[in-house]
Amino acid sequence: MAPGPGHGGVGVHPTRRRDGPGAAPPQWLTRPGRTAWPGRGPHLAARARARTVHHHCFHLVTRLILGPVAPPSSVPRLFRGPRPYGADDVLPGRQQECEDCWQLLRSAPFGILEGESGCGKSSLLNAALLPRAQRVFQVITCRLADDPFGRLCTALRQAPYRAAATPPIADALAEALTQAARAAAPRPLLLCIDQGEELFVTVRDEVRAQCLEVLREAIAAGQVRLLMALRSDFRDLLDRLCRTLDPTQQTFDLGGYYTLQALRAAPARAVLDELLRPAAAQDARLRQQLDDFAAALVADLLRPPRDQRLCQEDEKTV
Repeated sequence: MAPGPGHGGVGVHPTRRRDGPGAAPPQWLTRPGRTAWPGRGPHLAARARARTVHHHCFHLVTRLILGPVAPPSSVPRLFRGPRPYGADDVLPGRQQECEDCWQLLRSAPFGILEGESGCGKSSLLNAALLPRAQRVFQVITCRLADDPFGRLCTALRQAPYRAAATPPIADALAEALTQAARAAAPRPLLLCIDQGEELFVTVRDEVRAQCLEVLREAIAAGQVRLLMALRSDFRDLLDRLCRTLDPTQQTFDLGGYYTLQALRAAPARAVLDELLRPAAAQDARLRQQLDDFAAALVADLLRPPRDQRLCQEDEKTV
C-alpha cells in the first residue's frame, strides 16, 4: 500500500514524490473526500481571508496618508464636453466665420455677434476672434450678469470683481471708460460683452438704458469700440433699445452685425475628423471604425426631431 501522510517517505511531501513524470498519483490522493493536506482546508481559507483583509486595510491607510491617486495628465482627450473653447485652444471648422467677424470688427466701432443658443459664439470669440484682435486693439472682455456698471468698471480697470454695497452709477462707468482709453493709447480700446442677453434678463429697465447710453457716448467720442455677443432671440430687444437711444443710428448702426450659424453636416464632419485624427494616427486599425463613428454621430446630431409639432426654431436646436 502506498504510504500516506506520516507513513514513510522520510521528509518528503506526498505531492513532491519523485516517482517519474508519468507515474500515477498516490492512491490516497485519488480517494473521494481526501486532499493533499487533510484537515487543513478551513485553515487555509481563513488564512487567505486574513490576507485579503490585511491588503484592503493597508491600501486604505496608504490612501488616507497620501491622498487619492492623481489622474494621468498626459492622456489625450478627444472630446472636451459642454464648455467653450479658450484662448489656448484651436477652434476647428470656423475659419471663414472668424474672417467675416474680423472684417466686421475692423469696419465699424459698434458690432453685434448673434446666434442661437449653443451655436459657438463664446468659442468663436475666445479661441479665434479676440486673440487675433489683441494684435491690434487693447481688448477688454466682460459679462454683465446682474451688475452691469460694477462688472464693466472692474473689467475696464482690470481688477477682480467684488459686489459693492452701493453699486456704481453711470458717472463711474464713464470715468472708467475714459481712463481705460487713455491707458490703452496709442492702441484703440475694444470692449467685448459676451452673453449680452443678460442685460435684458437680470437688469432693470432704467439701469439697462443708462448703461447703453454711457457706452453710446463713449463710442461717439472715439474712446471705445463695442462688440456685443448675444442670443438671436434677444436681438429684437437690443434693436429696440438702440433705436430709442440713437434714433438716427449714428452710433448704434444696427446694420453692423454677423449671424453665426450652427455647424451643418459637412463642417461638423470636418471638425470630428480633426478631433479624431490623433487617435487614428496612433493605430491605423482604428481608422475605419472612427470614420464610421464620425458619420453616425453627425447623422444622429443633425437628425430632425420625431415630434413634428416642434416649431422650426426648436428643430434647429434639438
